[in-house]
Amino acid sequence: MITLEKLGTSSLQLEKKSKEPSNLFSRRFLQLSLGSIWILDAFLQLQPYMLNTNFLPQSLLSSAAMLPSILREPIYIMQDIVAAHIIFWDLLLAIVQFVIGIGIIWPRTTKIALAISVVWAVSIWYGGEGMGGIFAKGASVFFGAPGAALLYAVLALIIWPKNIEGKTLIEASLVPSIISRGIWMTIWIGGAFLPLLPWNSPYGVMKYNFLSLPHSEPKWLVLLDRNFESFSLAYCNEITIFLLLVMVLIGINIAMDVNPKLWVKISIFFSVISWVLGQNFGGIFTGQGTDINSAPILILFALTFYPIGRSFSDSRTSSFGLSRWLANDNLKFFSATYEKLGKF
Repeated sequence: MITLEKLGTSSLQLEKKSKEPSNLFSRRFLQLSLGSIWILDAFLQLQPYMLNTNFLPQSLLSSAAMLPSILREPIYIMQDIVAAHIIFWDLLLAIVQFVIGIGIIWPRTTKIALAISVVWAVSIWYGGEGMGGIFAKGASVFFGAPGAALLYAVLALIIWPKNIEGKTLIEASLVPSIISRGIWMTIWIGGAFLPLLPWNSPYGVMKYNFLSLPHSEPKWLVLLDRNFESFSLAYCNEITIFLLLVMVLIGINIAMDVNPKLWVKISIFFSVISWVLGQNFGGIFTGQGTDINSAPILILFALTFYPIGRSFSDSRTSSFGLSRWLANDNLKFFSATYEKLGKF
């Protein structure tokens, strides 16, 4: 028999669930995305190039070269250990990453897998990515700084399962909102000034990164690289200033919650462009890429700042729902702009 007390309790539970930040979709969607990326990285680690060459030792030496001398010695020790059993260590890397990915996707092990992924990602960021190259020549967010692995760790903490109320995942996260916003500003605003550091220059950043791009990409991507290289080297100062302004605005406006819907979409557009032109999809088409690089993780990070509403939570993972979400506020923005212009 249903009593008024039970009905009251049920209504309170429904009301409480309605106030939660759609964690059944948005937080879970990001967990599934991160877990899938870890699994993809595991399969990339099993490519023939990784198993049949000295890829791992060479990668460690390259990472050490990007670090200050005081931080290199542990990597040199690890390089000597790995060089003796390359296939074993490569398989171990792949297995660990696969287990992390599956663990994040399976709800019962999400927390422990996210915890392990943070430790693993930070170690990869230090030993395998040379701290994202932020101390090396050519450092640029457009080309992959501050490193995908570091962003894996940051995102894992933000999407940690936690029942906290908030209009965005940043506010409903285990990590205090002020810290997450500080990290966002550091990545975008700090990253905007990387090309202006004493050991860098706008022209040097462009030239260094284009020279380091692989030549075994598909022909259409190589052609795109060459055209963009010619343009960017001819207008390197102008492009650097433009990117600096855009990145500073993205960092400030999203962190300060100024029209976040619009600026999240701008940051996603920026990340997509950088993923194609600057990061070449992480080099996954070359048979030598170990991950999809930082841009896709920055996109997932940006989504945590998006104010969760009906259109976002109802869109699920369908392409139509995502397209509707991306277009909805843009239509409102341009419609309002058009109305304002019509008054003059």
